[in-house]
Formats: sequence, C-alpha cells, structure tokens
Amino acid sequence: MRDALVAAGYRVIAADLPGSGRSEPQPRTYTATFYEDDARSFAALLQQLATGPAHLMGFSDGGEISLLMAALTPGVARSVVTWGAADNCGRRCTTSLTIPSRPFSSSGTTS
Repeated sequence: MRDALVAAGYRVIAADLPGSGRSEPQPRTYTATFYEDDARSFAALLQQLATGPAHLMGFSDGGEISLLMAALTPGVARSVVTWGAADNCGRRCTTSLTIPSRPFSSSGTTS
C-alpha cells in the first residue's frame, strides 16, 4: 500500500508503535493509558514534521491510535481509515471525533 500511495503523490510516514517492530523499549510495559500516550506521541511527531492535517491509517491498535489522535488532537487529521480496530477508545472517540467526511476520487484527491 505504501508504494501505491507514494506513486499517487502522497507523502507516507510509517512509524512503529513503541515496543513494536524496531522501536524501543523492547519489551514494552503497557499502562492503562498506553493508547492515549501513543496517540499523543504520534500527533507530536506529525506536528514536529509540520505535515498539517494528515490522512491517518491504522490496523488493529494502529486504528485505535489513529482514532484517538483525531479525537484528542484537533487539527491533526484530515481523514481516518481504520480496520481491525476493537473500539478500545470507546466514548472518547465517539463523543469528540468530528471529522468532516470527504469522498475520494479515483485519482486519490478529495472532491
């Protein structure tokens, strides 16, 4: 998917969650707030990189974190695509997530 997005002209930033892939610390200690902590860390990364509102994508825990990023950090998300997310963010996401829907055209641009 990354190659297709790059070929379509998107800048792709792919980062491992703390304790996953090549990130540290290994093994990770999971606290009660790890989803929120990760969401804030990734939002800070996007803000440091000055990306502006980004299209967020995530699978499983990455989906949870994408939803929380959008809910907890206004202005960080242009859109959110998740799959395999288990709704661990619950009410925090459903009550505060107000991202306008923008359908995509086949060329990958918003309409």
